[in-house]
Amino acid sequence: MARPAGMILLFLYLGWLVCRALAIPINTSLICVRTSALDVLLFLLENYISHAGTTLARPGAQWYDTMLWKVVVVFVPFASLRYTIELITGKILSWGKKDDLHAALSREALMVVARSGNWEPRVGDRFYVKVPSNLRSDDSTSSQDCPSAALAVLPCRGIDGQYRAIHGNMQLPPGYCWSELRSADKDLLRTYERNPQIHLSKSSSWLQTSVSIAQLIFSTVTLYRTRGSQINRYGFAAFGLSVFPYTLMSFVNLFGSIILGDYPYMYVLRTEVLKEAGRREGAVFDGCIGYLKPDEEGEGSPSVDIHPARLLALAESRPSTEGTQVTESPSRILVVTVGEKEWRFKLKSSSESAQYRFEVQPITNNSYFRSSPSTVRIELTSMLRLIWSYAKQASSLCATLCLSVLSQRKNNPDKPIIQAHEHAHVSRGDSASRIFAVSFEVILVVVASFLPYVFIYLMTGFSKQSSTPAQQGWLMAWICVGQFFGATVVSINRAAFTRARIWYKVFLIWVVVISIVTSVGGYVQVISMYLEFGSCSLPPS
Repeated sequence: MARPAGMILLFLYLGWLVCRALAIPINTSLICVRTSALDVLLFLLENYISHAGTTLARPGAQWYDTMLWKVVVVFVPFASLRYTIELITGKILSWGKKDDLHAALSREALMVVARSGNWEPRVGDRFYVKVPSNLRSDDSTSSQDCPSAALAVLPCRGIDGQYRAIHGNMQLPPGYCWSELRSADKDLLRTYERNPQIHLSKSSSWLQTSVSIAQLIFSTVTLYRTRGSQINRYGFAAFGLSVFPYTLMSFVNLFGSIILGDYPYMYVLRTEVLKEAGRREGAVFDGCIGYLKPDEEGEGSPSVDIHPARLLALAESRPSTEGTQVTESPSRILVVTVGEKEWRFKLKSSSESAQYRFEVQPITNNSYFRSSPSTVRIELTSMLRLIWSYAKQASSLCATLCLSVLSQRKNNPDKPIIQAHEHAHVSRGDSASRIFAVSFEVILVVVASFLPYVFIYLMTGFSKQSSTPAQQGWLMAWICVGQFFGATVVSINRAAFTRARIWYKVFLIWVVVISIVTSVGGYVQVISMYLEFGSCSLPPS
């Protein structure tokens, strides 16, 4: 706690020194000479290309994925805005947790085994399902005459393990996949009492911190030199002002690298689903972390709308034409326990039609887990899904009031076995945390989005001077489109991109192409203005 607080005070002190230094009267006359190709290369390296060394890499990412992302941030400095702010927000939410597991969770360095869409239970497996609301109390409970049912595994944040470096030796059996965890999944760590004793390997990223400080110094000097003749000539299109987004993002990345650190590997968390998968043929899980309670059946107590289920194999006999008994192949019987009553269903595959469909959580037996099926994380859609989830919770509460009146009627055969209030399970503390996290991230994104324009206005008053419309348009488009990229697209899962919905692909390709085109146009204008203006420096005293 003392170290982050000291770093915050250091940043505030440095900011105060910069403000005091700007008030010092300095001779603004410059001496400009003809610019060479080496001058252009050094200018781009110090102010733009060096920004790639400040970005936070994804834990366990392969080197080619990391290099590709660093190339993107050279063209679009705001590309890492949402990702870095999201990590900082997660760290703030887990500020009181000092164990390494919570630190790795806030850095998104934890992953779990998840049930995939083609998962099927084995005979003897015990798991939890969400009972559908249309299940009636008059359905048959015998194995001879029972309705059909199918299981639907909810989608999860699936990732391809071959594109991540995973700690230990891990081999998944059929029917399972990898899923990454985020700060919102902190409930998985609540019941792990021995986890504070675990120590995980991570680096402090001193090289990245040094590059961030160096880039901040170079870009700040460039911004200072923009004052005077450069602004008088080009106005708000001055090429030196294009460095400000890189300066801002380097400062954000510097703060993130100090409090978050870097993880060279992804760590697999031990869960009940992992123990279930470990009983399958071909499963190897050496090096997983985390402890479970010896008597723990699931990750905490299942909520009121989640009920235990198990799979049985029942052999049925029928008379043949010769009068003998013929034993058919065993039927798969799904047994669902609700309170003291058991329901039995003939289990069909997920692709077949059935009378009832039971939802199964992918990574846990609880209902708190918020699935995110998108393989391309777009903050715009995340906000819409969050609003939609709150709307559904409100509708469930309204349905509770209506059904509570109808349930007063006695001997109603159509009465559902699960009351509506059981579906309206809402964790106020969790909702408050999510609202705080989203609000904090939105505020930071809005502030970071307006800062470039505020800075340009304070420096130039948006005066055109003698700049051309092309210079004005390309420089402003570079900032605007880059901010749109950073505010909407959080990250790109290259391995799962092919499984994304078509409109996700179209949106992502459109944003990337437009961002690259505008950034290339901005670079062309910056280089042309730099060559035209010349390399300038203060005269010797």
